[in-house]
Amino acid sequence: MWAHILKCKKIPGVIDTSQTTLSFQAKKTGGVEGEFSNELVVAKFSIERIQMALARMIIVDELPFRFVEHDGFIYFMGVVEPRFPVPSRLTVARDCIKLWFREREKLISYMKLGQRVSLTTDTWTSIQNLNYMCLTCHYIDGDWTYQKRILNFCIVPNHKGETIGKTIERCLNDWGIKMVITVTVDNAKSNDVALDYLKKKLEMKDGCMLGGQFLHMRCAAHILNLIVQEGLKGIHNSIVKVRNVVRWNSTYLMLEAAEKFETAFDRMHEEDVEFSSYFMEVDGNGKQKHIGPPKGEDWVNVRMFCNFLRLFYEWYSKEKAGFALKLVRDALDKLYAHYAKGTELSSASGNGQATNVGSLIESSASFPYDPWKIASHEFDEHIATEDDNECTTDVDKYLNEASEKIGRVLIFWLGGR
Repeated sequence: MWAHILKCKKIPGVIDTSQTTLSFQAKKTGGVEGEFSNELVVAKFSIERIQMALARMIIVDELPFRFVEHDGFIYFMGVVEPRFPVPSRLTVARDCIKLWFREREKLISYMKLGQRVSLTTDTWTSIQNLNYMCLTCHYIDGDWTYQKRILNFCIVPNHKGETIGKTIERCLNDWGIKMVITVTVDNAKSNDVALDYLKKKLEMKDGCMLGGQFLHMRCAAHILNLIVQEGLKGIHNSIVKVRNVVRWNSTYLMLEAAEKFETAFDRMHEEDVEFSSYFMEVDGNGKQKHIGPPKGEDWVNVRMFCNFLRLFYEWYSKEKAGFALKLVRDALDKLYAHYAKGTELSSASGNGQATNVGSLIESSASFPYDPWKIASHEFDEHIATEDDNECTTDVDKYLNEASEKIGRVLIFWLGGR
């Protein structure tokens, strides 16, 4: 009798875990942020699956563990799924740690396959005088989707280069990462020491591309920001006064727009009582809460600084952009050559033989080495082969249109050639 009671589906509270139901699941639409479409799926009740989904929600939305103990959430879950026992905050914390270990093992397994990655890292000191370091890896997965993962967020004893280098090395070993393309850091001198140390260690394991030629990358945005911040020091008060008037984040665009209305702001200061009283407010210590409004000397500083910032806002002319593009393309040529050196790229030639990139380069003096032309040539042959296939429906014709090259390049390189 007791055995029957435990499995009888007609008794309230007995869960039939083998029963599946049809339901609509929200699926994010590609390319449009915040928009979802409904997809029909077969769902099966699982307490563990719901717990892991709840842990993921806590992590992704940065919610406190105590969120699951709020009356509103408990009532909501009672309506959505009465069979699910809402866990305590301690259980949710344990589930988050379990989820982290699960995802960590998946990433380690993926990295051990020889995935190439690029790294970014930075260190800083908190108001508690603790030194922190964050290490993030960036890579393209098998579906040609850009991915990034925080590998480490830890306390370091100091900001010395050797300490940073050893911490990065230890983290790479923990995650099973063997091949590093680039490491992007700011312009601090300690990072030069850290990257020299890391380069030596990676070269010993053959973990650098092109002998580490592109390993050390300096963050251009950080360098430009330092230049601009240095220029702001002398006229900081003038900038603050303008910002208090227009409430704008972008400094250059704010100054450029505000400078045109100098006369209007002066008139508001003379005739608008509320505008003037805003800058007369004081805090608890009797000091002025808002610096301003901007006056004659401030507008002179604004015009001068606009000319300075314009150089960075309109940094590249067409000629300079072309030169910079050539440098990037040359670097990509070297990286492609390194990748193609030991890789045999199949070419659908008339005799059906596979063609190696290296032999293609060396065998014909009339075909100078250009990896982009090699890739384009192979892709054109791939398109021609597809076009020879008989199209039976309009859909087949659409999918086999040779003119749609750009949208199908990734499919070609992923193995559809």
